[in-house]
Amino acid sequence: MKRFLYSILILMIAASGCSRTDGDSRATITYQTIETLPQQRALLSQLIRKFEQQNPGIRVKVITSPNGFQKLHAQYAAGNVPDVFYYVSDRLFGFVRKKGIADLKPLIDGDPSVDLAKFFPETVDACRLDGGIYLMPVHFSTDVLFYNKDIFDKYGVPYPDENWTWADFLSAAQRLTVKEDIITTQYGTLQPRPVLVMKSFGAEFFDEGLTRPLFGGDGARESIAYLKTLSDREIVPSQAQIRDVEVMDGVSLFSTGKVAMLLGRTYMLVEFGSIKTFDWDVTLVPKGARRSSRLAVGGNCIYAGTKHPKEAWELVKFFSSEEALRTAGASRNCVPAMISVARSDVFMHEPPKHVAVFVDAIRDSAMENPRMEYWFEYVDKVIQLDVEKVIYNQMTVDGAVADIARNGEDILRKERREIEKWKANRDPKQGEMP
Repeated sequence: MKRFLYSILILMIAASGCSRTDGDSRATITYQTIETLPQQRALLSQLIRKFEQQNPGIRVKVITSPNGFQKLHAQYAAGNVPDVFYYVSDRLFGFVRKKGIADLKPLIDGDPSVDLAKFFPETVDACRLDGGIYLMPVHFSTDVLFYNKDIFDKYGVPYPDENWTWADFLSAAQRLTVKEDIITTQYGTLQPRPVLVMKSFGAEFFDEGLTRPLFGGDGARESIAYLKTLSDREIVPSQAQIRDVEVMDGVSLFSTGKVAMLLGRTYMLVEFGSIKTFDWDVTLVPKGARRSSRLAVGGNCIYAGTKHPKEAWELVKFFSSEEALRTAGASRNCVPAMISVARSDVFMHEPPKHVAVFVDAIRDSAMENPRMEYWFEYVDKVIQLDVEKVIYNQMTVDGAVADIARNGEDILRKERREIEKWKANRDPKQGEMP
């Protein structure tokens, strides 16, 4: 009997300590990241150590998701969601409507240590939905034009600048494309993202209220025709050629001097910063009817069902503090969302010479996703495929415009059904933490 009671006592002690580790009396919260590179993991570990030193009552257990955000969706389905997790503004909106993500606005408004005026307003706006703020900004990225100065010098082509149009881009790319017999040994550039070019030419996809599709008109036709011209003149490699050599969008081809220009993203600065074989620089993307650049904001969310709301908020707040942003900003994989840090020597140093472009680009940047759950389905399965069909002469330009518009109507109806369903079934306390 004594042995039985002793066994029960041991089990009770073990059960009571299941949320602790080795007698650790701290509250344990989980944080999920998609960072898998060793240098980024080391940086995260450094930040966690700083946080735990400043918050001795909190222990942070880091979870890594090597497959992006797929793991997070599975965790929500299983009811095993991390207390805090990294996420991005582009994919936030459908997630908010279908999952339990805490609205951070009451926490921000009630915390005098947090001042959103210190952040680029564009980054804060990207995290808003229906009056709430569901992601605390940490950093952002935009589109910029990388160019190989040595190649430009070799062929006597003037460097690109903020005054360049898409016609200038096309002309330079032609002059910088090199063939030996029938083999292209150097391309002027890579095919730009279709949505980037379409929006720059003046095309729109939906109205602001998501009530009707807008794609069509001269801007839509001219942008698709322009993308076909780049391919027809053989100044860009085919998608098949890129897939044969690339893991990331154009990084390898630019790093090895195989392309003279690359319309890329801020994160590529980390890759290109170690180039020693040639001189390179950046400028703003070319402009058409307007200059267009995709803004993407990365930051942290809190699971609405967390059992440690206070501790979770402390961690989220820390990651967006000046101290943490100065530490993380040194990696330069994105631009710090806090204005003072972005414009400090933490980020603002060579290479490249015109590093300020990465910060200044936010002026012409906006989210391409018009706060839709099905936006990426539309881009990947309709826009991208239709443009490729035009390039390979499987569809006319007018046919592509009509198909993108028609599918836009279908996607919008699907989106509207989900929004109406969400509004009808929405719990007034959705997004509130315990």
